[in-house]
Amino acid sequence: MPPLKMIVGLGNPGKEYERTRHNVGMNWLNRLADSYGASFKENPKLKAWLASASIEDVECLLLRPSTYMNQSGISLRLVSDYFQIALGDTLVVHDEMAFSPGVVKLKSGGGANGHNGLRSLFSELGNNREFYRLRIGVGHPGDSRMVTPYLTKNKIPIEEQQAMDGSTNFSSNLIKEIVNGCWDRAMNKLHGQNLTNQEQP
Repeated sequence: MPPLKMIVGLGNPGKEYERTRHNVGMNWLNRLADSYGASFKENPKLKAWLASASIEDVECLLLRPSTYMNQSGISLRLVSDYFQIALGDTLVVHDEMAFSPGVVKLKSGGGANGHNGLRSLFSELGNNREFYRLRIGVGHPGDSRMVTPYLTKNKIPIEEQQAMDGSTNFSSNLIKEIVNGCWDRAMNKLHGQNLTNQEQP
């Protein structure tokens, strides 16, 4: 597979959302940018915050939509069109309620599973789902009526944040395989790491 050309971190803009579960994708992208010395600049026309980064010798565009989560697709469509980046060369990082905190998985395609950001992406991209996804587990509140505050209002408890930090603190080798499109090797490493995390008391 070809190297990645763009990595997208989904979340809501504004300080009130920074430590919420719906922003774990955007927060992961911020840490990645910091690790590789990249700085975001706002581009109002593209409804985005953008950064150029050299990640393990691969040049990547980093995108944080400046829209709210349920309009994320607008930003991705505008940026993809402007820079002529194919969806198959794009990784989208987002929260995943189907997984417990500390579980992280890669996949290509698939459904939205109730995620409003992904729904927006599918809508704006003509239901094209060819992009890769890095799904960061945040757990489920157990009651569908509590999903919105669980994701967007309640701050992540310390123990959950520690589990997420531990599972998303990728080695440089794993990052290198991800940005170079070595998906099978990256999945084997990452999903093996999930099993190790789940075995710990």
